[in-house]
Amino acid sequence: MEKKYCYKCGVELLEEQSVCPLCGAAVPEEIEVLEIEPRVTAAYKTNGHVDNANRNYITGIIGGVIGGFVAAIPWIIVYVYLNFIWSLLAAFIAMGVAFGYKLCNGKVTRAYPYIIIVTSFIVVIVTSLVIIPLLMFVQEGFGFNFELLKLYYMLIDRGELLKDLAIACFFTWLGISGVVKSERSMVE
Repeated sequence: MEKKYCYKCGVELLEEQSVCPLCGAAVPEEIEVLEIEPRVTAAYKTNGHVDNANRNYITGIIGGVIGGFVAAIPWIIVYVYLNFIWSLLAAFIAMGVAFGYKLCNGKVTRAYPYIIIVTSFIVVIVTSLVIIPLLMFVQEGFGFNFELLKLYYMLIDRGELLKDLAIACFFTWLGISGVVKSERSMVE
């Protein structure tokens, strides 16, 4: 029996499927069987590795940064608007970075785990040191004021700031560990 693939996204289909489970494209009842490899855009080769032919690092990193900041939104909301420091939510940042990286066709090579690590920590540091304080100023009615941010850093207890940042980085590291471990098979 010949394998059946979706004409639109290339995912392998079961014989009885009439709609692709990935992209939702209708599967014609009779299909012409071609002796070529199916088109796979964002998935895996048969050996479990990602096809890097149409991928690059730059778009992946941009997607990772965006995905990381989107994943940081719950942490920011809890911290700024609910006045509750729950750094555990920083663990989701690595998942957002990995998702954004793959969604934007980032190249998956041996550098992939390091890209996820560095990008995740950049997102956590920028969120902790810039975004959260600025949003706290907005909530207090000061608006986005970078001069006030400089004054804030001159007056704040740096020990508390570093403690909060260290806790956020710890939970981010836990998230990174889970993401890298679960996706180890993707790396060539």
